[in-house]
Amino acid sequence: MKKLLSYISLLSVRGALVVGGVCFTIVLARGLSIEAFGAIMLALTIFQAMLVIGRLGFEQYTIRTVGALHETPDKTAIKAHFNAAFQSLLITSIILYAAYQAVLYFAGSHIDHNVRGHLSLLFVFLYPFNLMICFSAAMKGLRHPVWGALGELSGINALAVLPLGALMFIGNMTAQNALWSYILSCSIITVLYLVKLRGNFALTFYKKKGERKGLTAKVTPFYIVSLLDFVFLWAPILILGGFEGNEEVALFSAALRIARMTSLLVTIANTVTMPKYSSFGIKKDRDQLINLAAKSTLLTTIPAVAFSTLVLLLPEQILGIWGNDYVTASSMLGILVVAEVISVAAGPLGPLLSMATHPRSIRNLQTVGAATCVILQLSMIIWFGAIGACLAVLLNIIVINGVANFLCQRALKVNTLTLWRHILTMNNNRVTLKERRHGKQ
Repeated sequence: MKKLLSYISLLSVRGALVVGGVCFTIVLARGLSIEAFGAIMLALTIFQAMLVIGRLGFEQYTIRTVGALHETPDKTAIKAHFNAAFQSLLITSIILYAAYQAVLYFAGSHIDHNVRGHLSLLFVFLYPFNLMICFSAAMKGLRHPVWGALGELSGINALAVLPLGALMFIGNMTAQNALWSYILSCSIITVLYLVKLRGNFALTFYKKKGERKGLTAKVTPFYIVSLLDFVFLWAPILILGGFEGNEEVALFSAALRIARMTSLLVTIANTVTMPKYSSFGIKKDRDQLINLAAKSTLLTTIPAVAFSTLVLLLPEQILGIWGNDYVTASSMLGILVVAEVISVAAGPLGPLLSMATHPRSIRNLQTVGAATCVILQLSMIIWFGAIGACLAVLLNIIVINGVANFLCQRALKVNTLTLWRHILTMNNNRVTLKERRHGKQ
């Protein structure tokens, strides 16, 4: 019962944070002009890219390292890990800030002045943001998933809704004030993490020299995966921003946020199922692996189809929540929602590969996904503009799910058809499992 309550608590918190993140973009869109909203979304996406580059893969490495050391528990080793992270992230943040200033000096006139202004403010906080994300990773390693979720992008956005809503209420909503709300949200979460982590490890900055020997080799695999993952998720906005105007970025961003609500339950379900995939993979228990993956597929596909049907029937009304200027993105929304439904119905192939097979499998999948994403986005945006970006997302999801099916079939003898066959015969499978249990007894 206690375990069930913890799952319900985790699912409700994750769901609330994702919805809060969507509310952040709604408040932004309604409070700013479509041009200003597009500029701020493009600036935040570029900033996220710089965070990933500057983080060096420490996010995933921290989850793994802190999780392993906490079992010991070796607090001295955990402190040494954090000190190495503090020093490495500081160095990369300084280098990236200097690189940004050089870009401004030599090519600043070619960057939209609104985007340039937003980035100039955000780059000052590059180091604190990356520290916060590593603290979030540490919380996940310590088996505090609710605390860990708070430092994700959706958590920062959800907390930023409060000051943003206050600014909108008093009629003082500007793009710069919106960014300060975002920065305030990050600062509050960082302070909370510092208090919590000091309670666990008496964490201190730079009292001991961090052990960075051999660190590059350790974090490089995680760094490659995080870069590929970022390209797959956010390349459309970056490429669209380079070839089209801020208005197209704004329309695509609004449609994308709504479409990703289709797979909301997938994000939440993976939090619970991924550790179990890992356990079943280690035990080579293929039957339990298929059973869990099939249940997850069914439970996420039904709400996804229901939500997508509503969106396809009422696209203009739903986009109207963002503002009247966004109603023209209804065709984009339709394409993106269909893409998300295909992704959900294909099943949890990515989590299965990452948890139940060799890490090389998921890295190969992400490499294919990132490469096809960039190629398709460049070609489709040049030919068709913003609608091309949506078509490229749809085609890329079809390609990446085809590759994921091939890799899962080769490594685990599991594919989308296997999962749906299991779903269609689930009642018979339950009877068989009961008979096996009675036979054993």
